[in-house]
Amino acid sequence: MTKRTILIAIAFTLVLVAVAALYFRLVHLTGVRKDDEKWACVSKLRSIDLAKEKWTVANNGTNGQDLAWADVLIYLPQNEVPQCPSGGKYDLRPIGYVPKCSVGGEHCCFPGYPEQD
Repeated sequence: MTKRTILIAIAFTLVLVAVAALYFRLVHLTGVRKDDEKWACVSKLRSIDLAKEKWTVANNGTNGQDLAWADVLIYLPQNEVPQCPSGGKYDLRPIGYVPKCSVGGEHCCFPGYPEQD
Protein backbone atom coordinates (compact mmCIF):
# COMPACT_ATOMS: atom_id res chain seq x y z
CA MET A 1 0.00 0.00 0.00
CA THR A 2 1.11 3.46 -0.73
CA LYS A 3 1.29 6.22 1.78
CA ARG A 4 -1.57 7.99 0.00
CA THR A 5 -3.86 4.94 0.25
CA ILE A 6 -3.16 4.65 3.98
CA LEU A 7 -3.97 8.35 4.51
CA ILE A 8 -7.24 7.99 2.56
CA ALA A 9 -8.20 4.93 4.64
CA ILE A 10 -7.44 6.81 7.89
CA ALA A 11 -9.42 9.87 6.72
CA PHE A 12 -12.35 7.67 5.70
CA THR A 13 -12.30 5.91 9.09
CA LEU A 14 -12.24 9.23 10.93
CA VAL A 15 -15.22 10.48 8.91
CA LEU A 16 -17.15 7.29 9.73
CA VAL A 17 -16.34 7.62 13.42
CA ALA A 18 -17.44 11.29 13.42
CA VAL A 19 -20.73 10.49 11.65
CA ALA A 20 -21.44 7.59 14.04
CA ALA A 21 -20.69 9.77 17.08
CA LEU A 22 -22.97 12.52 15.78
CA TYR A 23 -25.74 10.00 15.09
CA PHE A 24 -25.57 8.46 18.57
CA ARG A 25 -25.42 11.89 20.21
CA LEU A 26 -28.48 13.01 18.26
CA VAL A 27 -30.39 9.85 19.18
CA HIS A 28 -29.45 10.28 22.86
CA LEU A 29 -30.46 13.95 22.97
CA THR A 30 -33.81 13.22 21.35
CA GLY A 31 -34.54 10.56 23.97
CA VAL A 32 -33.50 12.84 26.82
CA ARG A 33 -35.65 15.66 25.46
CA LYS A 34 -38.73 13.44 25.32
CA ASP A 35 -38.08 12.27 28.88
CA ASP A 36 -37.70 15.89 30.04
CA GLU A 37 -40.98 16.79 28.31
CA LYS A 38 -42.74 13.88 30.01
CA TRP A 39 -41.60 14.94 33.48
CA ALA A 40 -42.40 18.60 32.80
CA CYS A 41 -45.89 17.50 31.76
CA VAL A 42 -46.31 15.38 34.89
CA SER A 43 -45.16 18.33 37.01
CA LYS A 44 -47.80 20.53 35.40
CA LEU A 45 -50.44 17.86 35.99
CA ARG A 46 -49.49 17.89 39.67
CA SER A 47 -49.85 21.69 39.72
CA ILE A 48 -53.30 21.38 38.20
CA ASP A 49 -54.31 18.71 40.73
CA LEU A 50 -53.05 20.86 43.62
CA ALA A 51 -55.01 23.85 42.28
CA LYS A 52 -58.14 21.70 42.15
CA GLU A 53 -57.57 20.60 45.75
CA LYS A 54 -57.10 24.20 46.89
CA TRP A 55 -60.28 25.27 45.10
CA THR A 56 -62.18 22.33 46.61
CA VAL A 57 -61.14 23.26 50.16
CA ALA A 58 -61.82 26.97 49.67
CA ASN A 59 -65.23 26.41 48.06
CA ASN A 60 -66.49 23.25 49.78
CA GLY A 61 -66.39 21.34 46.52
CA THR A 62 -67.62 17.75 46.26
CA ASN A 63 -66.43 14.71 44.33
CA GLY A 64 -67.74 14.65 40.79
CA GLN A 65 -68.24 18.41 40.66
CA ASP A 66 -67.15 19.88 37.35
CA LEU A 67 -64.71 22.77 37.33
CA ALA A 68 -63.75 25.32 34.71
CA TRP A 69 -60.25 26.67 34.20
CA ALA A 70 -61.49 30.05 35.42
CA ASP A 71 -62.26 28.45 38.80
CA VAL A 72 -58.70 27.28 39.43
CA LEU A 73 -56.61 29.92 37.66
CA ILE A 74 -55.86 31.80 40.89
CA TYR A 75 -54.30 28.64 42.31
CA LEU A 76 -52.07 27.94 39.28
CA PRO A 77 -48.55 29.29 38.67
CA GLN A 78 -48.71 32.61 36.79
CA ASN A 79 -52.53 32.39 37.05
CA GLU A 80 -52.75 30.82 33.60
CA VAL A 81 -53.65 27.48 32.07
CA PRO A 82 -50.46 25.39 31.82
CA GLN A 83 -49.22 24.37 28.37
CA CYS A 84 -47.97 20.84 27.77
CA PRO A 85 -44.38 20.89 26.47
CA SER A 86 -45.31 18.12 24.00
CA GLY A 87 -48.21 20.11 22.56
CA GLY A 88 -50.99 18.27 24.36
CA LYS A 89 -54.04 19.80 26.01
CA TYR A 90 -54.81 19.33 29.68
CA ASP A 91 -58.20 18.02 30.76
CA LEU A 92 -59.15 19.45 34.15
CA ARG A 93 -61.70 16.69 34.88
CA PRO A 94 -64.17 16.70 37.81
CA ILE A 95 -63.15 16.87 41.46
CA GLY A 96 -61.96 13.46 42.63
CA TYR A 97 -60.31 12.63 39.29
CA VAL A 98 -56.73 13.39 38.40
CA PRO A 99 -56.23 15.72 35.43
CA LYS A 100 -55.01 14.22 32.17
CA CYS A 101 -52.94 15.23 29.19
CA SER A 102 -54.18 14.52 25.66
CA VAL A 103 -50.74 13.21 24.64
CA GLY A 104 -51.57 10.00 26.51
CA GLY A 105 -49.21 7.25 27.55
CA GLU A 106 -47.01 8.29 30.45
CA HIS A 107 -48.28 11.86 30.00
CA CYS A 108 -51.85 10.85 30.80
CA CYS A 109 -51.51 10.68 34.56
CA PHE A 110 -49.04 10.77 37.41
CA PRO A 111 -46.81 7.76 37.98
CA GLY A 112 -48.26 5.60 40.72
CA TYR A 113 -51.83 6.87 40.28
CA PRO A 114 -54.37 4.37 38.99
CA GLU A 115 -55.97 5.07 35.62
CA GLN A 116 -59.38 6.66 35.90
CA ASP A 117 -62.01 6.84 33.20
